[in-house]
Amino acid sequence: MEWTGVSDADLASARTAIDALQLGERITVIDVAPSPGWWVFIPPLNSRLEVSKKIAELDALGVHEHYIVESGSMRNAVSLGMFSTVDGATTFLEGQRERGVRSARVGEREHRHVFRVREPDAPTAARLGEIKGSFPGTELKTLDCPAPNSASR
Repeated sequence: MEWTGVSDADLASARTAIDALQLGERITVIDVAPSPGWWVFIPPLNSRLEVSKKIAELDALGVHEHYIVESGSMRNAVSLGMFSTVDGATTFLEGQRERGVRSARVGEREHRHVFRVREPDAPTAARLGEIKGSFPGTELKTLDCPAPNSASR
């Protein structure tokens, strides 16, 4: 199984949760450098109430596409869009400023991490599903194991 999309900000918590499974050598952590990418976002707000007020403000300005970051160091930030180039992000930000959005900024996307578990049994797979649920934006999938190489026998 492979749990993908764990952010730098969530890495320590994810490792703690995975370590509790005591998988030993069956777990591998892979650091995935992002493809060049940028996002337009409103920095983390102090509370869910402030986030709700900001969303209402955005809706009133006609900005209806957004995502609330729910965990990690960017918890309570509001993502407005992801872009492959800084120019694309900057152009989008300028358009948002014309609509009246003043608190948004452009930032570089962060690294992501993958946890790969070899030969998970049913209880481990179930527990991985529970852990994944605590980390929005991540994905858990089952992989096909490669067939043994007959030349190596």
